[in-house]
Amino acid sequence: MVELPAELTYMILDRAYYDAASQPDRATLAACSLVSRPWRGPAQTLLFRSVVLKGGRAPALVFIAATDPTSDYGAFLGRQVRTLDVQLDLQEFHQELSGDALAGRQHSPQSIAQGVPAMRHVEEQSSTAQGRAGMHLVKLLQQCPMLYELNLRVIGIHEFDEATLAALRRHAARPHTAPLRALSLLRFGVQSPILYQLLDVYPTVRFLRIGMELAAPPPAAPSRLALYELALHRVPAPEITRWLLAGSHASLAVLDLRDLPSAGADGAALAAAGARVRSLRLIRYNARAADLIARCPALEELVLFQLSSFFQLRALPRTLEHLSFRNFAWAASPSLKTVIGAIEGLPRLRAVTCDAGARSHEDFPELEKQCARRGIELRADAPPIWTMDDPVSVRRFPRRKSVSNFSMMT
Repeated sequence: MVELPAELTYMILDRAYYDAASQPDRATLAACSLVSRPWRGPAQTLLFRSVVLKGGRAPALVFIAATDPTSDYGAFLGRQVRTLDVQLDLQEFHQELSGDALAGRQHSPQSIAQGVPAMRHVEEQSSTAQGRAGMHLVKLLQQCPMLYELNLRVIGIHEFDEATLAALRRHAARPHTAPLRALSLLRFGVQSPILYQLLDVYPTVRFLRIGMELAAPPPAAPSRLALYELALHRVPAPEITRWLLAGSHASLAVLDLRDLPSAGADGAALAAAGARVRSLRLIRYNARAADLIARCPALEELVLFQLSSFFQLRALPRTLEHLSFRNFAWAASPSLKTVIGAIEGLPRLRAVTCDAGARSHEDFPELEKQCARRGIELRADAPPIWTMDDPVSVRRFPRRKSVSNFSMMT
């Protein structure tokens, strides 16, 4: 078999990295790793760059074995991991613990007659299962010393115990552990303090996504964060927002809201950080959205995931360089005139992006003409709403998922 030059192999694999939904194409990368020995290393380097561990304990155990730091190649693979997606489900650790207990009783029949009350046994089991879950997370992080981004789902665990937090702090403080820069907490209890616990361990986080409602009161100690990006799927109480953004008014560049704040204190807490925001992403456009946009005078990018059928896009900041919208069938606007009309009043606009479905809209030809007349790039390839950008700072928007961002995720 004739081998390709290494540079060409890397170019092919880079092109194959993302699928049509802007997600790592793991099936293709895994297949490429089996092509030949020269392809194995480059393909596995990309395959281990973003790791998803869900669906029980088995995938995590396989990953731990593959990244065994006592072997040279295992340590090499562990150092390639930049993004780790983990689900901690307390029930799985209960089941594991129950299996261990059953095995122990089978070998020690006398343990059956210990007379421990059932409720006390459940409480002790829960506490131990919670500890196991926390230390499991620690073990995964230890396997990935160059980790840049952690996406975490926590099910059934109210908070991490002190042993887990101490182990996380020790690992974060190691000289060869890279600082964690991006954290997405996508599932947790409404009253859980886990977010605050993690941010106390990792004040280096600059890209923060909170995927659920957060009602736990913030700590008394001030936040040490200096965020570049904050994404909220539900807007928390004003005191939580103020705590999160207390040290970020000079650094916050991207604000992503999948839920719009109220016109009262909620909106005021977010608007206070708007002076320097460069990119604003909103779930829909309405009167509250218009008010928030008006509080962002330096806006370079506006992303709307749903157009309004009756609110017109008016008084947009003249600093805008990129306007993006989605027009999904389940919430389609009968007209794109509001976008077409807004373009005329944006002298610095360079790019308009939309989803592929917008091409079939009856107003799309007119939008094409308006963009062509102004020399504005029009692209109908915006990723799905659930696809998150790479957590990197950029000089100009739009920011896309790209292998060219890998060098910045170190």
